[in-house]
Amino acid sequence: MTAVLIDPTTQGAVPENAVTFVDALPGLPADVRHFHLEPLDTAGHLFALRSTQTTTRLFLLQPGPYFADYVPAPSAEVMATLGLDTDPDATAFLVVVNPGDDVSAATANLVAPIILNTRTREAVQTVLDDAWPLRAPLAHP
Repeated sequence: MTAVLIDPTTQGAVPENAVTFVDALPGLPADVRHFHLEPLDTAGHLFALRSTQTTTRLFLLQPGPYFADYVPAPSAEVMATLGLDTDPDATAFLVVVNPGDDVSAATANLVAPIILNTRTREAVQTVLDDAWPLRAPLAHP
């Protein structure tokens, strides 16, 4: 199995746009697959992923500014599912988890990034084979 590495330092900000998940996100109903990706900062690091079907909202970030050494390597199967032959059309996002009122306790899920085909606007959340943490504390850019 060949994997394509996605370099988070070369990823540009993804404009507000529709995103359709090929498969449902874990923990959400199977039919909740349509979202809008909305930038929350001018730097293009933090995003809200809002369902167009429910009130579901997730916070995502681009990994480069927060995790400089993070280079996700989705499987060839994931890349093929998204119709990605090379990484220029691929962007990785991390799901941010804030367990309560303390924003400083927020973490990012590095083991299961969301991979977006910026051309087709299709995405998947994939579990990487690498030993990345599930709850990595955020390092401020």
